[in-house]
Amino acid sequence: MFENVIPILTARIPIIKAKHSQSGTEIDISLNNILPLENTRLLKTYSDIDPRVRELGVMVKYFAKLRDPKSIESPITQTCVGWNVYFYNDLTKLNKIWNNYGLNKLSSGDLWIEFLRYYTERFDYNKNIVTIRQFKPLLRTENGWFHPTIAIEDPLMFTHNLAAKLSVKNWTEILRVFIFARQRFYLQPESIDFNISKPNMKALQVGLTLVAQAI
Repeated sequence: MFENVIPILTARIPIIKAKHSQSGTEIDISLNNILPLENTRLLKTYSDIDPRVRELGVMVKYFAKLRDPKSIESPITQTCVGWNVYFYNDLTKLNKIWNNYGLNKLSSGDLWIEFLRYYTERFDYNKNIVTIRQFKPLLRTENGWFHPTIAIEDPLMFTHNLAAKLSVKNWTEILRVFIFARQRFYLQPESIDFNISKPNMKALQVGLTLVAQAI
């Protein structure tokens, strides 16, 4: 029923990784760890708020698998015992507490292009931390995170850097995925320094729609 069963006992919260033979679904199994459930609920909530989140998430995972970054380790799982985790559950009243709710009307294709452009042109990896809880940049100096790759704030544990154990080698492979995706959709020469202005938006939007319908 399961294949590729790998116990990872050195993680802070030990897990067992496996693949369901019939469906091909990859799973992680752990005990007494609440955080993955909250992470899943967070992603589900974002998808309920805006269906474009689901499409973009699928595209990110698709390109990661397409490039087959086999050497990239799974992140170390954490526990949220002792931490306060709160979600605003009444999505029908978001407009009352979220001033800019619903103002972004870009298509999934436009957002995908802007996502690639942001993380290949605009984001300052040396100075800033990736965070989803605020608009303004979060500086590495604020948290004291100076690991020589990317810094990613855990959305549920703000003192935890999700990329703290990421090696330079694996970070390089992740960057290659970004560059590959950019080249694929921008249809430009390989140099990352080219200024992209004419992405293939029509083909991209069709592709995003087909991917979303297939899952």
